[in-house]
Amino acid sequence: MTNASWTEANEAKLVNYVWDHCAELGDGGNLVKSITNGAAVELAKSPPTKGGPKTAGSCTTKWKTEEAL
Repeated sequence: MTNASWTEANEAKLVNYVWDHCAELGDGGNLVKSITNGAAVELAKSPPTKGGPKTAGSCTTKWKTEEAL
């Protein structure tokens, strides 16, 4: 399977989805499975323009990477 490649639009969708569901965040603002699964479903509505699909796992990885910046 090809790795997910994130566009600015994909990143914005992820951030907006997490923001809209922030009440569901775990302790310390950690993502929970319901959020990453939901974000993956939302991102799947638009086929990837480059790279693989945005899965729940790739959403978690992207969130942790962006959060560290």
